[in-house]
Amino acid sequence: MFFSEFILRMFAYGKILVDPHLRPLSLHGRGVSRRDGVKVQQPLFTRTRLKADILFTICSVMFFTNLGISQEIFSDRIKGLRVTGETQAGVPVVVVNAKSILIEFDTNDDHPADVRVKFYHCDRNWKKTATSFINDDIRNMTRTPIPYVQSPAGTQHYRWHYSIRLPGHQDVREFAYSGNYIFEIWDENAANMLARGKFFVVEDVITPSLRVTNRQATTAVHPLYMVNKVDLQFVIPEIVRRTAGTQETQFNSNGDMQEALLPFYFTTVDVYKNRELARAYRIDSNERTASTFVGGFGTRRVRFSIDNILPGNEYRRLDLRDINHYPPGRLLRHREGADVSRMLFRSPRDNNGFSTLVTGDRYADYVQVQFEYLDDSKSEENTVYVVGDFNGWQTGSGSLMNYDTSLKRFLLTTWMRRGSYDYQYVLKNDWTALEGNDWRTVNVYSAFVYYRDERYGGFDRILGVVQGRSSGQNSATDF
Repeated sequence: MFFSEFILRMFAYGKILVDPHLRPLSLHGRGVSRRDGVKVQQPLFTRTRLKADILFTICSVMFFTNLGISQEIFSDRIKGLRVTGETQAGVPVVVVNAKSILIEFDTNDDHPADVRVKFYHCDRNWKKTATSFINDDIRNMTRTPIPYVQSPAGTQHYRWHYSIRLPGHQDVREFAYSGNYIFEIWDENAANMLARGKFFVVEDVITPSLRVTNRQATTAVHPLYMVNKVDLQFVIPEIVRRTAGTQETQFNSNGDMQEALLPFYFTTVDVYKNRELARAYRIDSNERTASTFVGGFGTRRVRFSIDNILPGNEYRRLDLRDINHYPPGRLLRHREGADVSRMLFRSPRDNNGFSTLVTGDRYADYVQVQFEYLDDSKSEENTVYVVGDFNGWQTGSGSLMNYDTSLKRFLLTTWMRRGSYDYQYVLKNDWTALEGNDWRTVNVYSAFVYYRDERYGGFDRILGVVQGRSSGQNSATDF
C-alpha cells in the first residue's frame, strides 16, 4: 500500500468515505447488500475503526515479507500442479533422512512426455545460491523421466498423471545441502520451462519449541485487534554431527563428520501460515521491528517471537466431490450462491489450506468452476483475487478476478481437478478485508530456523523446523 493512500484514508472526513474494503463507508449506519436476492447486513465502519485500521496496517507491513511465487505454471500442457509434504497442512518439507515431498501434475498430451525436474538451492529470500559448489547443474536434476500413470478410463480433460517423490527418485537419493529450494519442470528438449514451485530441505540439528497464543493489539479495534503471537525457542549445540553436505573434514573419535555451530550465524526465523508459501512472517535479529523480538542472540539459548499475525478467518470451502451437486459437463458455481463479505462472521473449520482430490474413477477429472464474489458498491476499480491450493495460494494474474458491472460481482472461471478445496478472497494485498479476523480461527504455523554457512562464499541452511497450531480460543491468552 502506498503512503499517499495512508494519508488519504487518515485525513478523509465526511459523511461518505472511499471504502478500502469494497463497500461504501458510512459514518452513520450499516450498509446492506444482496446475495442472490437475499439482503445481507454489512458491518459498521466508523471513523475510529478507519484510523485504527490505518495505524495497524502501518505496523503490519513492517514485519511481513513478500517472498515471491509459491508455484507458477507457464504452459497449458501442465494442469493441477501440487506439492505436498508429510507435515501438518501438507507443507512441502524434506527432513534429511526422515521426510520427503511429492510433486504431482497432469497433462493432456497424446503421449507421455519425457519431462525432467531441475532444482536449485536458494537463500532465505528465495534467490538462487550463486555457487556451483552448492548448485551443481549435473547433480541437481533428474536424468530419467518423471514416473507417470494413465488417467482413469472415462476422464476427458487429462491423460497422464505424473508424480515424483524427492528424495526417493533414482536420480535424487538425497539433498547435499539444506535450505530453500526451487524446482522447475522442463520439456523433453530441456528448451522450455513448463512450471516451477518451492519446497524446503531441513537438517534435524536443533529441536525448536513453538507456542502460539492470542494477543490483543492496542493499535486496532474489533475485529483487527485480535492477533496471534508466535514464540520460538531453541538451544544451539556446540558440536553436531553433520547431516547434510559431505565437504566437511573434521571428524570425531568414531569417524563421524562434525562441525561447530556459531550462535551469531542464527539470525533469521521465517514463519508461514498454513500453505501460504508466497508470504512469510520474518523475525530477523538484524532487522528488528516493534512486532518482533530476538532474545539471547549470540548465546546458545535463543528466543525468536513475533506478536502481530492476523489469524484471519477459517477458509471458505468448495467440495466438488458430489457429482449430484456438481454434475460434469457444465459450468459449476458454488451451490450456496455467490460469496459475500465475512468481515464480522465466523466460518466453520477448514482443512488449513490442504486440498483432497478424487482419484481412481472417471469422475477424477477436471471441471470448469466459476467463483463469484457479490459486490454492488460500484467497485470495478478494486483488485480482488481468489486463492487456494488450485493456484498455489498466491495473488497474481492467474487468480485475478474480473468485475461484471451488470451482475455487480467479481468473477473468475478456472479448471480444477474434482475434489475438496479451501479458498478465500484477497483485496489488493489485504487478506482480511473481505474475510474477517477471529481468534477462534485455527491455523497451522511452520517456523524455519536459518543458519548462515560461510563456506563456498556463504549460503543459507535450515537447521530446524517446527509446527504448531493456534488454540482457537475466543480470548487473549498472552498478556
